[in-house]
Amino acid sequence: MKKIPCLIFIFFLFIDLAFCAQEGFTFEFKEKGIVVYSKNISGSNIKEFYSSTVLNGNIRDIVHIINDFSSYNRLFPDVYYSELVESDDAFDIYYQIINDKFFLKKRELFVEKKIFYDNDLIVIRFNAISHKKYPVTKAYFRITNLYGEWILTDYMSGQKTIVLYRIKRDLAGYLPDFIVNRINKSHAFNILYFLKEYLYSTGK
Repeated sequence: MKKIPCLIFIFFLFIDLAFCAQEGFTFEFKEKGIVVYSKNISGSNIKEFYSSTVLNGNIRDIVHIINDFSSYNRLFPDVYYSELVESDDAFDIYYQIINDKFFLKKRELFVEKKIFYDNDLIVIRFNAISHKKYPVTKAYFRITNLYGEWILTDYMSGQKTIVLYRIKRDLAGYLPDFIVNRINKSHAFNILYFLKEYLYSTGK
């Protein structure tokens, strides 16, 4: 019975190593079945982070949860508020407010999300954009430099899903770069950890 988890781990590790070698990521840490990597970006002191894990559950069910950005304030502690402001066949636009223990002032952003289907692979890409619905005020710092993606791969005929998450974001305001990198590294881990906990608690 122990052979199946072992084979899953080996396959997952192979996918991880291949992706990291191709994209130039460096190992940061592994905890609770989640692996986190980082990558230096030319011309920037803010790193890009990448995290990965294997989740129990069908890829379509997991994508349904991830794709609903408006529910992120209920799933992830650092998302204070999330609202769908515009929707189209090709994209969705959300307004979000995020918080962290290092923030003296919350951050806000508009994020555009697009989803792509390719057989057993599903990719959700997102990036910060400008939008006229909520003008910039002194209440929040506005994030304008952010991009990322979710990459989900069906595994074991729908029983499990390999999930890769990557993000590069400048948190605006007056935070030192090393604090921004620390926050983003924790975020890359936490977003998969709380997704995993949510799936476990709901039995999905």
